[in-house]
Amino acid sequence: MERILNNGVILQKESEFFEFVSKVKKLLSYGKILLIHEDGKEGKSAKEALQKAGYVIEEGIFTKGDIFDFSKLKEKSFSEDCRLVISVGEDYILSIAQLYASRYSVHHFAIPTTLCGLFSAIPYSTFFDTDNLIRFHSTATTTVFLAEESLKERKPREIAYALGQTLCGMLSLFDKGYEFLILGREKKAEEYFSAFLAIKELFEKNFTPFSFFQPLYESAIILANFVFSPYLGTGFNLSWLISLYKNHKVSYNENCFLAGYTVFQIYQSCLPIDGGCAMPPDTVMDIKEIEITCGISATQNLRETKSDYANDYLRREFITKDYCPELLNMLKGEWLDSLAKSYRRLMGSCGFGLKKNIYIDQLFNLTNLCGQFVDGYPLLKHLKLSGITDLLYKTEV
Repeated sequence: MERILNNGVILQKESEFFEFVSKVKKLLSYGKILLIHEDGKEGKSAKEALQKAGYVIEEGIFTKGDIFDFSKLKEKSFSEDCRLVISVGEDYILSIAQLYASRYSVHHFAIPTTLCGLFSAIPYSTFFDTDNLIRFHSTATTTVFLAEESLKERKPREIAYALGQTLCGMLSLFDKGYEFLILGREKKAEEYFSAFLAIKELFEKNFTPFSFFQPLYESAIILANFVFSPYLGTGFNLSWLISLYKNHKVSYNENCFLAGYTVFQIYQSCLPIDGGCAMPPDTVMDIKEIEITCGISATQNLRETKSDYANDYLRREFITKDYCPELLNMLKGEWLDSLAKSYRRLMGSCGFGLKKNIYIDQLFNLTNLCGQFVDGYPLLKHLKLSGITDLLYKTEV
């Protein structure tokens, strides 16, 4: 049966679904539905179905290029009597819909047509404006309708992209659990680590390139129950930096797996390492290098950030070493290499192979810089500001 996610809460019973539909009907006793979609059959079918049901529809038709003109998106307006936003399409359509649902303070009902759209319950989106990277936090409540049958027949490349987003989501769970350890909130840390292990178990037991849907589907449901920082997470940030470096802004999804895999490998390698007398990183130079390398000026946030992060270094160093065995135990196993093998086969079967991948020294440099580009206490940031990744990078190159 199809499932509904209501702000990350799973509604599985038919009675709960019809209760939601009843609320929507009461909500739309007057006013219009704003239907956000791309120009295609899915959007047209949704429009026809809603009009046939008697609803008044206003359309917003967008393309992938629209996420690069945030000023234009902000200026575009629709009727003030908008009572509900419905989005049908790929993940970028759902992100644009969150923007307008927040503006009009109405509910957002998302119907993803791609596997990457499964993650649209997370209320953070990324847009561009000239050379700036803009993080948008949606204040709208979002319900995601997961139509299982329509999502099962997917192309190999899309499965690979969704696998990458899932891996970055797992990294966010792991990082957030680590952050709660530093903050002394062990129960909250356990909650995030348990979710990470639940997804890991799904992939250990059920995932192959020929049987992919169920573990990805269940993983999206688990991830929807957690809200990450406005900076999305270490893996997502690195995938954006890679896409910017390669000047393929719109295709950051294809870099998600590479980003998540790289950071997890660094965690497995660096956790037992003592930075010793490594020099601390030059933050000012790192910010300049991000701006020059990736061609963005969004690092203004980094310049303005004021944090006591450095002041509690000894506490973080102690807790990281103390929990090192447990953290490594969670990461152990063949799950990561198994996923990498599946990813290579998926990309190979759609004619891409690994020919578009970034060179290892470029990738490692961006990964190292990514430690500056994260919020809170993620593990990569700690390793970066401890000087360990700088030391490794200099050794590698």
